[in-house]
Amino acid sequence: MHLWKVLPILVVTSTAAHASDLWLLTRDGGLHRLRDGAEVGSAAQFESPQAFARLGDGRVAIVHAGKLVITDGKTPKIIKGAFADIRELAAADAHLYASAAKSGIVEIDRTSGKRKSIGTVAKSRLIAAFGNAVYAAHDDTIDTVGGKLSVKLDARVTALTAAAAKIYATTKSGKLWEIDTATAASRELEFGNWWATVALAADGGMLYLVTQAGKLWKIDLAAGTKDALAMDGWQNAYGLAVAKE
Repeated sequence: MHLWKVLPILVVTSTAAHASDLWLLTRDGGLHRLRDGAEVGSAAQFESPQAFARLGDGRVAIVHAGKLVITDGKTPKIIKGAFADIRELAAADAHLYASAAKSGIVEIDRTSGKRKSIGTVAKSRLIAAFGNAVYAAHDDTIDTVGGKLSVKLDARVTALTAAAAKIYATTKSGKLWEIDTATAASRELEFGNWWATVALAADGGMLYLVTQAGKLWKIDLAAGTKDALAMDGWQNAYGLAVAKE
């Protein structure tokens, strides 16, 4: 494993140009649509959220109160089945994956709700997906489910996402990491201390992070800039995803 450090050109900029729309799920079950950090329209409500992921068609999947719902933020579609054991969701293209308490990592059919086992990763807590691969974090290590990639980081993984053949993770030490899924090479992205990150999202060379302090950040990896989209208000954040039309 190769470890590299990437230094930002700028630390913080005052504006957030060209920010994508985001979905932000709060612990009280509010699903919020944000644009440039500001809420667009009213929030949909989902009781007792357990897991959250954005699907390839732009909708989001939410497990709440033991139910699986797919929604565009307005019209919810309830999927058949019992989902109280689901701890985490991840999606890539038309595939929806879940980490289940007793059955490991599974793929869920979005129409029937049926599950297909794709593997197990001992003590996995967080999952992410890109293409045909699912990645699971356990303690300080990220593994490909059913694959060979395994990367050990510096501390316990606290947030995880994947996009464009890269994995992004924050660790309890406060570091932000990028992992190349083709080579397993890891590099530290030095844009500050991220020990309090609640959730990560990535798309088109952009990273989005929401923290325990209620702050929402955008990092442009190509430009090396970090923008504050919101400096307060999201202390109750649970999940984060880039919204697509």
